[in-house]
Amino acid sequence: MLVQPCRLLEGQGPLDHIPLASKFSLPSELEDFKRVSIAKGSNAETQFVEQLIGGIRGICLETPTTIAKVDAMVQAVADVFSKAWSDNATEKRITRRSEPWWNDTCPETLLQYRDDKTPKNWSTFRKATRAAKRKFFDAKIEEIAKTNRRPWDLMEWVKGQKLPLCEAIQYNGQPCHTMPELWDALHNTYNSVADRLCDLSVLNELPDLPA
Repeated sequence: MLVQPCRLLEGQGPLDHIPLASKFSLPSELEDFKRVSIAKGSNAETQFVEQLIGGIRGICLETPTTIAKVDAMVQAVADVFSKAWSDNATEKRITRRSEPWWNDTCPETLLQYRDDKTPKNWSTFRKATRAAKRKFFDAKIEEIAKTNRRPWDLMEWVKGQKLPLCEAIQYNGQPCHTMPELWDALHNTYNSVADRLCDLSVLNELPDLPA
């Protein structure tokens, strides 16, 4: 639920800009937040793709000659995607304890441990979580090392820095707030030596280019 926006007078800088803020009321617990998805790299994803390929191949590829046939072909493709998704996607509950490395094996071994609470099944669950973490972070490392080749993106100091509330270009110690002031600053900066004579005699020491 959105609360009425308000002005942050204490955040006003030297200009007349005043930052605005809005507050949202969220539930204290996120236990009821759910989403339907297919985990990347899982068996469900493989089955989803295979089912899509088989379903699309089974559609009659006869060239549609009427609007009704075009609509029928589009609907057939949509039905293939819808069935493949409903057959392989699973509903997951998003909580504050959700981890990106959690895969299908983790809840399976956790349920086995909860059934009998034996040390053996607890050890199996712990091994499953460690293997899931290792697989997840190995994939992240490979992506950084081979795909984007930018390992420093993980460091905070190379990311974009937040600018202050207001920052104006200054020229001769004065801020430039209008387009004429900005143009004068640009023109005078890059053309400040336009009228100075250039001594070209320094070029005489350079050897001639062979013919």
